[in-house]
Amino acid sequence: TSFRKHTPAQSKPESLIYMAARIGDLLLLEELLKDSDINTVNSSKETLLHVAAENGHLSIAELLIQKGARLDLQNDAGHTALHRAASRGHTELMKTLVKAGAEPGVTDRLGRTALHWAAFSQVDSCVVDLLLSAKADPDATDNEKKTPLHLAAMEGKVDVAISLLSHRAKRRARDMDGSTPLHYAAAGGHVSVVTALLQPLNNKGTEDRNAWRKTPLHAAAEKGHDSVALRLLEAGAKINATDHNKDTPLHCAARGGHHKVMKILVNWGQAGNVGWRNKANLSPRPLEKDCRISKIIKQD
Repeated sequence: TSFRKHTPAQSKPESLIYMAARIGDLLLLEELLKDSDINTVNSSKETLLHVAAENGHLSIAELLIQKGARLDLQNDAGHTALHRAASRGHTELMKTLVKAGAEPGVTDRLGRTALHWAAFSQVDSCVVDLLLSAKADPDATDNEKKTPLHLAAMEGKVDVAISLLSHRAKRRARDMDGSTPLHYAAAGGHVSVVTALLQPLNNKGTEDRNAWRKTPLHAAAEKGHDSVALRLLEAGAKINATDHNKDTPLHCAARGGHHKVMKILVNWGQAGNVGWRNKANLSPRPLEKDCRISKIIKQD
């Protein structure tokens, strides 16, 4: 199925050569290369090296490189072989590509480097460490101005986040919406990433606002992430900060019916203001879906 998906109607030798690269048949590939262009591309502009990299066939990649395969050719999506290997977590193959001169800073059509893909994909942090040791830019931005740290925070990948931070990735980098990695970690409920981002900031960053003037606490409250909300409050997040609609985090939690978050906000030292009215002249009380905010307040 994957062979048909990636390979167009081609002459028999060319089809076979892609299959050989995809399944890792070294002997067949060596034979077919005698009459084929090492840098041949299919309908998706994928080279044999792309295919070997995606499937983690180290011996195939080594043979192709030895015979002069170009390392940084890009397919239709703008991916190089290094992008493909990084997104699949093929570390040994990545080492081979980097040692041979593959450029870690090449960007695809989304503006993403191999480091972006490693940060976003379900691969180990050692893949990120490898790219960083090859001088990949930890603060490279994609077309949405997201850095690899934004993507790691979004996916809750704390080990990757720590690796990026150890290479001085900007903790408070802003994407095109003005959101920081902390906004994404908070919205995703990733308390371990939130903690990693906050630790050396001396509580800075909790008041960073995105294009909608929302803080990370707003983001956590909207999604009902009580453990994240508590961690942000412990770090000094302002409990009554207002966004562009003059909503406080309590408004956001009430609108979503997130009772655990509401209880935390109502009972925190400087309690969430239950009487504060937003631009629509609504306090959190009528926003609470089950009208139980009064019960929550009375419980404590």
